[in-house]
Amino acid sequence: MKLVNKTCNGQIAFCPDKKIFHMEFGNMFLTLTAKELRRFYEYVHSIDYKYYLSHNKDAFNNRKLLLEVGSNKAMFCLYPNEFLELKDLLSGKKNTWHLTLGKVYFDNILIFN
Repeated sequence: MKLVNKTCNGQIAFCPDKKIFHMEFGNMFLTLTAKELRRFYEYVHSIDYKYYLSHNKDAFNNRKLLLEVGSNKAMFCLYPNEFLELKDLLSGKKNTWHLTLGKVYFDNILIFN
């Protein structure tokens, strides 16, 4: 496994043998192809989170930001700070990474635990 990016509550790793990304964030774990990760990145970055905070302000659930993850029955439920951290994780702000179909390029910074 090759670490792609890491934040306080999440990390993305790449398995070169299977060409699959593993994304852990909070208590959620997703296994994604490069194409699926790119789509999830685009989806998350398209969300106007302030609109949904206002829209869902009276909702029963504590976390007002609901992100679909492949099904309308499974969702990420996030606080605003968690949503912004997820965007940072997907953006590769600590590392630079670029996805193209069939190829993955990394310019990594080493992270020691």
